Amino acid sequence: MEQQREEETKQKVADIFGERYRESCLAHFGSSEQISQSLINWLKNPKYFVLAIGSPGSGKTYFCAAVYAYMHHKCRNIRAYSERDLLRILRGGIDSSSGDYLQHLISLIDDYLVIIDDIGSSGHTDWREEVLMELLDYRYSKKLPTIITSNLSKKDFFETYNKRIGSRLFAKENLVIDMPNVDYRAEGK
Repeated sequence: MEQQREEETKQKVADIFGERYRESCLAHFGSSEQISQSLINWLKNPKYFVLAIGSPGSGKTYFCAAVYAYMHHKCRNIRAYSERDLLRILRGGIDSSSGDYLQHLISLIDDYLVIIDDIGSSGHTDWREEVLMELLDYRYSKKLPTIITSNLSKKDFFETYNKRIGSRLFAKENLVIDMPNVDYRAEGK
């Protein structure tokens, strides 16, 4: 039974993040001792946000896949999206519903744990900023555990988006992880 559940989790990881991430595991997530301990503490009592920021290839998607796999064993009320996929699904809901994309957005992000990979990778528009603000405000106000990754730095967030977004992302109670400044893809890892 446990082996079947583990294979189901691996398939979910592959479906969401891609086949490359099927075997993602937190034990293989390389980080400093301080970050590892902070992450372990967060996983024991997930609340607020974890924000992993770093350059392309630094392991952010691997991190998301590994956390998803770990948490999938603890609770099944998890959703994960790349920013591109979330926006695509949201646009599809606008076309097929009454056009109230905010209600549709809430239905996509109302799970216990939500993981959003690659925030800011789709470029900036007023609509994308509004969607991000609604997403962050909903999760932040309810203290729901949320994992977000981005290539944008703290400075980039405050320069690109309104201050309300940066304030929620970089609130003191959130765990901010600066990913290593290395491109694992370029190294063939």
